[in-house]
Amino acid sequence: HLCAMQPGYHLARQNFRRVSSKKVLGQPSAGAARAQERCKNAGMVQTLAGIGSLVSEASAVRSFAFSNFRIGEVRGWRRAFNQNNWVNVEHSWGRAVDSNTAALAMVRTDDASFVSRVALLDVDDEDLHGFYERETGYNIQLTSFYERASDGSMVEKGLALLCTACDSDAEADALWAPGGAMERHCPGSEYAQDWMRNSLRPLWPPRAALLLPAPGYLRLCASAHLRAGMLDHFLDSTVLNDRITTLREYCTRNEEARRIIESLEDAEEVQEEGCSMHGEAVAYKKR
Repeated sequence: HLCAMQPGYHLARQNFRRVSSKKVLGQPSAGAARAQERCKNAGMVQTLAGIGSLVSEASAVRSFAFSNFRIGEVRGWRRAFNQNNWVNVEHSWGRAVDSNTAALAMVRTDDASFVSRVALLDVDDEDLHGFYERETGYNIQLTSFYERASDGSMVEKGLALLCTACDSDAEADALWAPGGAMERHCPGSEYAQDWMRNSLRPLWPPRAALLLPAPGYLRLCASAHLRAGMLDHFLDSTVLNDRITTLREYCTRNEEARRIIESLEDAEEVQEEGCSMHGEAVAYKKR
C-alpha cells in the first residue's frame, strides 16, 4: 500500500493488490484514542491493517517499508468482495462481461464483536501519503485493533487504518475529489485522479447487483492467507457483495473458484508473481 500499487499510469503493465477496508466499532475507546494522539504528537508510526495480499509478510515486504509485522484482530468488520475494481480487468484477472471483477473491502457487521483477523504493520507517518494513494477509491478509517497478550488474551492496543467500502459512488467521488477528505492525505496526486477516472461504474454496486470475486485476485489473496495460516478464516469470514454468501459457500458452487482453492499448493509461486508485479508498478510510478 505504501508505494502506490494501484494502476493509474500504465494500465496494461501495472499490478494492483486490493487489500482493504476499515471503520470504527461505534467509537474507539478513550484509551486507544489517547494512545493514537500521543503517537501522532511524537511523530511516531501509524498502524495499518492489511486484509488482502498484505496478510502475507512476503507480499507486504515488496510493497512498502514497514516494521513490526504481526497478526491481530479488528472487530465489527468483515471482508467483502464488493468493490468493482477496474485493475482486475486490466490484468485479465476478471471480466466485466462475467461480473467477476470484485476486490476486497471491509464492511460493518451487525455484531460488534465479530472478529476479523488481519495483518498489522507499522509505517512512519511521513510515508502515509503513499498508503492513501495506493488505496484510492476507499473510505480509509481508523478502527481499534487487538493483539494477543502474554497470557493469551486479546487486548486492545490502539487504532489502525482500515480500507472500508464507500456507501456509494457519490461518496467515493467526494472523498477523492481535489481537497476531499481522502485526497487531502496525498494532495495533488495524479495517480489518484487517474485511478478514479478509470474506475468501473458503479465502483460500489448495491448489494442486489451481481458482482463476483475476480478469479486472479481471489487466487492472490487466498495464497497470501494460506501462507499466513489464515485460509479457513478467510473462506469462512469473507462474504460476497450480497453480504450473505460466504466465500466458502461460493467456492463450493463455482467451479473456477473451487479449482483455485484446491490448487493452492502453487500458492508460493502465485504470491511471488503478485509481489513482483507490484514491484514493477512501484518502479513505474517512481519514474
